[in-house]
Amino acid sequence: MSRFFLVFIFHGLISGIASASDLKSNEDMGLSEFQTKEVDEFSRLEEFDTVNEFQSYIDDYVQSCIDNTFINTKTVPCFVGYKIWDRELNDYYQKLKILCSPEENVLLLQSQRLWIQNRDRTIEINSAFLDWLYEDMDGTMFVAMRAGRAEDAITPMVKQRALLLKRWVDLKIKGQYRDSW
Repeated sequence: MSRFFLVFIFHGLISGIASASDLKSNEDMGLSEFQTKEVDEFSRLEEFDTVNEFQSYIDDYVQSCIDNTFINTKTVPCFVGYKIWDRELNDYYQKLKILCSPEENVLLLQSQRLWIQNRDRTIEINSAFLDWLYEDMDGTMFVAMRAGRAEDAITPMVKQRALLLKRWVDLKIKGQYRDSW
């Protein structure tokens, strides 16, 4: 069961148990308005020792954001994994272009264009499935649920490509020293 769904169920149970007079506002509980971040405000993968630490950093932010937006349309900007991994992908692509020979750059460009086509078709079919799944569901929580499912389906694909480009950057950098071995 996804984190998002569990949070939704838990919030629903709590809301159903407490009466309106028992509920406290965010201010009464000492919570301030949660501030979402822009993608450029997040640390970069290279600032972490491991990919898992970086992924935990992203996941912790997403969970904190979901917890503080109470699963409605304000929750949609919480799902930042795709944008962050896309930023990493673009950064490593630019680094790799600098490290590649002209012939390798031709191959890299062709590979990247094919990957983008595949990504775009995957997003289209995933979106069609989600449209079908949520077509008769009204309410702001379903907008948030749909966004979470879209993120869960597409982010791993972008993360995998970003890590592949990173691996190639690392290979090219280490390979520059191969003649001195």
